[in-house]
Amino acid sequence: INDSKSPGGSRIDRHEHIGLGTCGEACFAAVLRDPDLTLVPKILETAKEAHENGRPWDAVNSERLRSILSGPAKGADRDGPLARRARGTAAHGSAGRTTSRTKRGNGKDD
Repeated sequence: INDSKSPGGSRIDRHEHIGLGTCGEACFAAVLRDPDLTLVPKILETAKEAHENGRPWDAVNSERLRSILSGPAKGADRDGPLARRARGTAAHGSAGRTTSRTKRGNGKDD
């Protein structure tokens, strides 16, 4: 689980720390609160470095995810393109269309 430096649909996979990218809080809330995903392990795929305050980024990102899980999604984040896609509502004509991509051993998206 990670935020994205690139906009949805760009086909660019550049990871960002939770809350600093383009996904929006509602996108994370949808994933974290989905009953079908409750027992699915989540792997934090963000840079492993120290935050400017000296805390490990993993601790900061985990705290942000727990906060999103326990609280309501905030206003502007509910209307981002990835949040609309996570809710299954129209985003630029996609009308709830989703795609499934898997990583193969060659490191390429399929």
